[in-house]
Amino acid sequence: AAREAQLVRDTAAVMRLLETALVLNNEETCPGCRAEEAAGEE
Repeated sequence: AAREAQLVRDTAAVMRLLETALVLNNEETCPGCRAEEAAGEE
């Protein structure tokens, strides 16, 4: 039971890290994409 509980905690921690990485990635790339599109139109 202890191993199972540890596995659940580890999995939850990994999921939180992945979510954080995805959010940061989206915040960094979206404004960059918009800026490139705007620059391309000029």
